[in-house]
Amino acid sequence: MSQAQLQSEASSSSDWLTVEACASLCNESLRTWRRKALWEQQRADQSKRESLAVLASPPGGKGKPVWWINRAIDPRLTKCPANAKRNERDSVTLYAKYPQNAVDMAYRKAHYLNQWEKRSLTMGRDNLTELQVAQQVVSEATRIEGPSFRISERTLKRWKSAYNSIGSNGHIVGVEGLIDRRGLPSDGDGGGSDGTTRDLAAIEYFYSVYRSENKLTASICHDATLRAARKNRWRWPASYASTTKWLRDTDDKSLTFLLRYGKDRWSQKFLSHIEIDYSLISPADLYVADHTQLDMWCEYKGKQIRPWLTAIQDTASRIIVGWHLGPNPHSDAIISTIRMACRDWAIPARMRIDNGKDFTSKIITGVTKSQRDSLRRTIGPEWQTWLKRNAGQDAPIDTRWLGICGELDIELIYAIPYAAWAKGTIERFFGRFHDQHDKTYATYCGKSVLDKPECLKQIKRGYTDSQRRYLKKKHGEGWKRHAALKLCDESDIPSLANVRSRVADFMESYHKLPHRGLSGQTPMAIWNTATSLKRAINDDLVCLLETRGLFKVHANGVGVTIGPVKINYGKICAGLKRFVGRKVLISLDPDDISRCWAFDANTRQPIGELQANTRIPPFTCADDAREAIAEQMRERRVMHQAARSSARRTRTAAQLIAEHSQARLDELRKTGTDDVTLTTIVPFQTGFEGVSKGDRTAFDPTAFEPSGDIEELFMDEQELHAQDEDDDDQGMDDLFVDEDQLAVTDGDDDLESLL
Repeated sequence: MSQAQLQSEASSSSDWLTVEACASLCNESLRTWRRKALWEQQRADQSKRESLAVLASPPGGKGKPVWWINRAIDPRLTKCPANAKRNERDSVTLYAKYPQNAVDMAYRKAHYLNQWEKRSLTMGRDNLTELQVAQQVVSEATRIEGPSFRISERTLKRWKSAYNSIGSNGHIVGVEGLIDRRGLPSDGDGGGSDGTTRDLAAIEYFYSVYRSENKLTASICHDATLRAARKNRWRWPASYASTTKWLRDTDDKSLTFLLRYGKDRWSQKFLSHIEIDYSLISPADLYVADHTQLDMWCEYKGKQIRPWLTAIQDTASRIIVGWHLGPNPHSDAIISTIRMACRDWAIPARMRIDNGKDFTSKIITGVTKSQRDSLRRTIGPEWQTWLKRNAGQDAPIDTRWLGICGELDIELIYAIPYAAWAKGTIERFFGRFHDQHDKTYATYCGKSVLDKPECLKQIKRGYTDSQRRYLKKKHGEGWKRHAALKLCDESDIPSLANVRSRVADFMESYHKLPHRGLSGQTPMAIWNTATSLKRAINDDLVCLLETRGLFKVHANGVGVTIGPVKINYGKICAGLKRFVGRKVLISLDPDDISRCWAFDANTRQPIGELQANTRIPPFTCADDAREAIAEQMRERRVMHQAARSSARRTRTAAQLIAEHSQARLDELRKTGTDDVTLTTIVPFQTGFEGVSKGDRTAFDPTAFEPSGDIEELFMDEQELHAQDEDDDDQGMDDLFVDEDQLAVTDGDDDLESLL
């Protein structure tokens, strides 16, 4: 077809629209459609096909040439058949339910189906058959669309049947019936081309599942919503990627986090926090203390452990003023750390501590947990100040000893539970310590399973096959958790003393290195800027830090709690006898628990040195005592378990059957369903059955009538009894006479035979 024929067809056919009409129907600018027409003409020239955009004169041949656009160039310009009986503007609904390329292809199919129906109306006038008209439409579609647009006469008939089919609402399906659903979700999975169009009901269903305390993942909630959308015919995209993008762009993250994790975690994450400017705090004004477990293994008393580091840090200078490395975290380790901090550096004005039972013990705070909670409820947050001012008889607790921090006049600040940022400075130090210290050992094990190095697989190779079988038999599948490290080279396992020396070297170098949180200055330089430091006399400070509190004196002395048990002191101390029934102050050195000192609680005068009631080797530290006590507790637990299980092993099967039967009967009685009559008396045949013989004559109870007095009735019986006793005595005498004679005779016979 020549260019002139195309121009004439464009001016006369209803399949061609002016560029102004296309811009008006598609609600776009005139310049955009002119650019589209120019691009279409250029692409048609390159591919050597007929263009869908033609520059032609208006009808009548008068006026400037204008662009004519074929309706097939854009689905929005395509007209549906007249018998469709549906609004052409429902394409928005189709674009919301199906992908854009599938809807565009359906409208192109509808365009050629419309051409076939229009030409079929005039085939009688043109002397053409229905097959010839269909062939014309197929050739035109192949020429315009290209070979990728597969169409044939049978395809047109199939399109017509799908187009005119009746839907569930009683209307013709129309263009939606021409959409190729192969590879697409089923009905109800609708979504726009970008996956953002969703029904409100589907969104509410998604959030009802997603915003719950079960904390389901977005993938699970998306799949559940997709199934509900297919069932209820909601618009919801099938792509999970579109759901994640929609959540990322439109979700109220604060509300979602509140409903998923609760108010406490929401307040920690989204509420504004008070930031502390540590540059305004002077050195030795605020200390912070905490525990951490090292990410490496060391040897301690013949076994491998992961030691614990207890540290106290000055928040202004970041100096570690006190630290203790031991096998376990406990109150004695905290006391040793406080002693180092107050003796070597300074006594702080305030100290922030953890809420653990070791930090909040009575030795350190002066009150128990229940007493502290009661004081907080009755007095308020200023209960510590009130307790110091009312240190008399009116106080609800004994104020003669207020704990180590109370006696040193240190104000305690309890950190927020489960909030690492409450102790941010020392947590930051712990992270640096693990990175720069723990990773330097061959026994580094990582903080978690994800951080565990692969070399740990080589650590276990030191075990033989028999040792592995024994460990598996003893501990089961989790034998590796109970197995000690056994390197091929035993020298790679450091001792606890070696680790302590290396920790001391690390602390010394840490204090002299620049710190980013201190604007590049060293912690020691910041500490030296302190104008005044609170210190105490060394001897008095050591005695004060070793005081364990008030203990009541009994007949066996004083029982001091070390770990889970009590150790008695002062049974033979004469000076302690006059304090029986009263409380005294006890001072105990954690490095030597074999003896302690007692002081008068009122005057603080020394009473005397107390020896332990049980023999304890000198210079036994608290860690050794705790380890021995823990081992004793484990052995007792094993013995008690063996004692409880031994009775079960000695019971017979009959006893177990009777026990189970009684248990079932008790259960029936509890529920009131014990209607079954159980026989309590069971006949049992003995070995005497059939031995005794019955009386041959019948016995008549009425024939026996006692005559005379009742005393005469029992006379014969008494005489018979006396006679029997005489016979018995005579028989016994005869018996012993015979035995004596027999013994003498036997003795003579034996002697004669021996001689």
